[in-house]
Amino acid sequence: MTEHFLERMTWPEVEAARAGGIDAVLIPIGSTEQHGRHMPLDTDCLIARELCRLAAEAGGEEGVRLLVAPTMNVTLSWYHMQFPGSMRLSTTTFLQVFREVCDSLVHHGFENLLAIGSVDEQSERTFAAKWMSRVVAARQSSPSDCHNG
Repeated sequence: MTEHFLERMTWPEVEAARAGGIDAVLIPIGSTEQHGRHMPLDTDCLIARELCRLAAEAGGEEGVRLLVAPTMNVTLSWYHMQFPGSMRLSTTTFLQVFREVCDSLVHHGFENLLAIGSVDEQSERTFAAKWMSRVVAARQSSPSDCHNG
């Protein structure tokens, strides 16, 4: 498998990768927020995405097949809203979006999902995402509860 990023693959390529066995899908979680006057707003997104790329490549060298989902780039940056260009979602909206991303991946047969945040300050979003991925995993074993909260 040469391509790891889902959004760069065609659906037949994703189907073939899944059929060939995917050990996990990494979900990069960044933010669109200020990083001082000298860095772009998508710094955390770039870091999370690059961490996932490096992990997927390193995993491939060890026989671990990883895909990388599209980066979640608007998250819980309420504490940066005084800086122009910063964007945020409410915790409820973020969790719902993350849940639906996970649900989509599970629907397509990907069983192991791992949220990857870029920095320590993102512990709230990463924790929320990891918690939600456990909820999605639990629902896999109980499909009748799929839409019960």
